[in-house]
Amino acid sequence: MKFEKRLALTGFLRKTFGVSDIHEKSSVKAYYKRFKEDASGSAYDANGISKVCSILRTIPRVTVSEEKLLEYDRNIRTHLERINKNRSSKDQIVFKYFQFLAGFYTEYYLDRVTEDKSAFLNELNAFVAEQKKNHSSKVQYLEF
Repeated sequence: MKFEKRLALTGFLRKTFGVSDIHEKSSVKAYYKRFKEDASGSAYDANGISKVCSILRTIPRVTVSEEKLLEYDRNIRTHLERINKNRSSKDQIVFKYFQFLAGFYTEYYLDRVTEDKSAFLNELNAFVAEQKKNHSSKVQYLEF
């Protein structure tokens, strides 16, 4: 995939997961700062939900349903448990907030591609068209 298309996908995912202005560096930084501060310490709460998922559930701009966020969170936890299954306690992998976010992005992408690839493609291209129309001076995204 060309670099420009990866940028478009990253922009789309940031917008989907609640970044207020994907073109404003301070907005993107503030988004990630919240996770860095609020998701420190233990990765999971007493209910087994990751702190990252809990934060995503409170951001009104997130367009992924709460049901899907919880499903993705369970999938990420299951994968991580499988990876750590045969590791000693000192060699256990513990995700940082940005690794959890990457997991959510990946789960969302794979879910959309396998659920309805055409609809997802249309959404991506609608996003690219909107970016070209409203933000052409900031970035040039290519259609998918």
